Order: sequence, then C-alpha cells, then structure tokens
Amino acid sequence: MEAPQHSPVDELYEALWALVQPSATLRAIASQPALLRLATTSRPTQESSPEHLSVLARDEIVAACRALDDPALAVEPRWHPEGAAVLTLLGLATGYHSAPLHRRRDAAAGLLGYEVGTAFKTRPDVRSHAQNAVFAVADKLFQRGIQARSRLAPGLAAQQRRELSAMTVELLRRYEAYYSMYTPLTALRADLTAALELHREGDDDLNRFDDFVASSLHAYAEFLTAKRVFMERYHGVWIFAQADIEKAVADAIKFIEHFSGLRYREESVLRLQLAEAGELHGFIEQLEGATEGRHALRRWRDHILACTCDVGTPTGECRMHRLITACEYYIVVLDTDWYRMVPWHHAPPPNMDAVDPARLYRDIGLHS
Repeated sequence: MEAPQHSPVDELYEALWALVQPSATLRAIASQPALLRLATTSRPTQESSPEHLSVLARDEIVAACRALDDPALAVEPRWHPEGAAVLTLLGLATGYHSAPLHRRRDAAAGLLGYEVGTAFKTRPDVRSHAQNAVFAVADKLFQRGIQARSRLAPGLAAQQRRELSAMTVELLRRYEAYYSMYTPLTALRADLTAALELHREGDDDLNRFDDFVASSLHAYAEFLTAKRVFMERYHGVWIFAQADIEKAVADAIKFIEHFSGLRYREESVLRLQLAEAGELHGFIEQLEGATEGRHALRRWRDHILACTCDVGTPTGECRMHRLITACEYYIVVLDTDWYRMVPWHHAPPPNMDAVDPARLYRDIGLHS
C-alpha cells in the first residue's frame, strides 16, 4: 500500500521543529525546502539565491508568529504565547539571537506556562506543549501561503501584464475560483480532525468539541457557496496539467458533498444562512433558530460522532474520514499544480512529486 503523504502543514511543522533544535540561522533555514517554497509563494521574486530566499523565509516565520500573537485573532481575549515561545526557540526573539539552546528552552517553557521538563515532555502519538506551539506557527504559515496565493492570482489577472499570455491570465482567474474552495476545505479538514480528536480525548480549557462541530459546518457552507460561484462562472470545467487530474479533482468535489451526510435542501439552507449572516456566530445562531437549520446542525454533529476510527489509522469504510481524504486530495492537487501553471515557476520544487490521479480512489477505498 502506498505510504501516506504528509500534508503541507505537517511539512512546515517538521521543518520548524528541525530548526528549534539548534536555531533558525539563515543557513539552517536554507536547508528546509518547505520554508523556501513558502518564501517564493508569498513573495514571488526573480532572485533565487538560497541566501535571499532564506531571508524571505525568516521574515515569513516572524510574521506568522506575530500574527499568532495578535490578540485580535485570539479566541480568548488574551495573548496567545505560542508565537513568542517559537520565536524564542528559534533564536529570533530580541535578546535570544545567539543564546544557547538551554536558555532558549527555559524561556520558551516560561512563555508557555510550564516547567522545561513538562513543556518538552513527549508521549507516544502525543505532541509536547512545545511541539503544539510549533505546529500552531506552522498552521499560521500555511494560512499565510493560502492568502498570498489568493491575493496574487486575481491581482495578476486584473493587471493584464503584457508579458502574460491571454491563456495565463485566464488560468489565474480560474485559480482564484479554485482557491476560493481551497481555503474553506483546508479549514474543514482541520476542524473535522480537531473535532474527532476532542471527541476521543475530551474538551480542554480552550478547545471544545461542539465549537469545532460549528466551525466545520461553517467552513462546509463556505465551500458550498464558493463551489456554486465556480459552477456559475466556469460550469464545472476544470483545467489542470493532466486530464486525469481534472477528472479526479471533479470527483473529489463530488465525494466531499456525497460523504457530508447532508441533504440537498439542508445544503441550500446552509448557503442561504451564510449569505445572510456571514460570520460564524451569526451563522450558527440563525441555524439554531430555524427548523431546517437545527436538522442540518444535528445531522452534521451526528455524522461526526458516527466515526469510531482510531484517528491515526482510520478504517476504509468511515464516511467522515473519506470526506477528509477528499479534502486533502483537492488541497494537494492545488499545491502541486500551481507550480506548473504560474509563469515565474518552471516546475514544482524538487521535493514535490507529481500527484497520482489514482491516489484519490485508492485512499477513498474505491480501487485496490
């Protein structure tokens, strides 16, 4: 059986975790392709020297840590310590640029509110508190990459640059539509995974199962709305590097809807409520106030609770994990095919393999 591939967030996490062991020197950053790839995505440049890309990548790390610390983005009205802890571990925080590892670890543990032995203690299949902080920054880095690409495609298309062909401009417009689905599907995958983990391990001070049920349904409604716009603009016609990929992506979208467990009318209710309320709080409040909305919310919750898999090794029959798998496939295809389409990339980075069109069907369990 084909070995599972890491998600882009996992790749960023592993790259950052490798850096926190010594420190985030430019030389160390240059050895991490995942970070260099993020630098070229966020700020496309003709300058491709490792030193230049390392500087951009370091700036992205600092910006992601600061964004994580932004109280306006916090769930609770207080500072989140993860960003400051990771900057300290990486040696990027003021006063820690040349500090030895033990001093950076002590300071990071203090910022996280734990003793060093507790903050860095690991158990099988469970991240330490320090690892959770690094993962939070990796997730924020990934979100910055998504936002950068979402801004970039329509901007280039609108400028109608003379050096871009009409076909390239059209493809950029299409990628704007593709990424409008990509962003909520990324959130959907993450929220469902978190909900499943909390269902098994129990709520904690900041994370509750029912909160992720609500936010995942909101993400699904955003996907449905973006898909409707794509269908109206492009009538369901996909353009990728391979015809087989185009068919697989179309099937992935069908699988996401098929395995959602919701009825067509309930999906229509989600689109209507999202159009009226927009934000998560108002969206859920309106769903809870209408009969069809309550039915959709209850069905969605029950669908998540129906999963009895081991989170690390789901069964091939679980509809919830099939939904997550279809989301993952769509995300991987866009991450890969982007580099084949945009004019300033000649090919994907060397560590990014071509997507196998048959992978979707194998992972869903339709082909052996």
